[in-house]
Amino acid sequence: KIELCELEGQYLGFYLTEHPTQDYQERLEKFKIQSIEEMLDDTGGSIAGIVIRSKVIQDKSGKDMAFIELEDYSGVMSVTVFRDEFALYREKLTKGNYVAMKVVRNG
Repeated sequence: KIELCELEGQYLGFYLTEHPTQDYQERLEKFKIQSIEEMLDDTGGSIAGIVIRSKVIQDKSGKDMAFIELEDYSGVMSVTVFRDEFALYREKLTKGNYVAMKVVRNG
């Protein structure tokens, strides 16, 4: 089922049957992880999804940080991962990986 979803996303650009994160919703709710749609109305909390884009840049001091786009069944959110967190989780924050994270929303 996950492979079918991945193929749909890869070849169609969207998921025809269901979003790959849909199967995890019940478990995520137990840990109070919000959907991206819910997070858009909040100032912070925990979200989970698939990394669909990741762009690594260097901050003013020359340390790596990243801009990622995270997608779940309800939408897409852009997330800035600052250098300390990026140094800890760099390997996980690559395209195609499922991740959960705490976020603080600005604006």
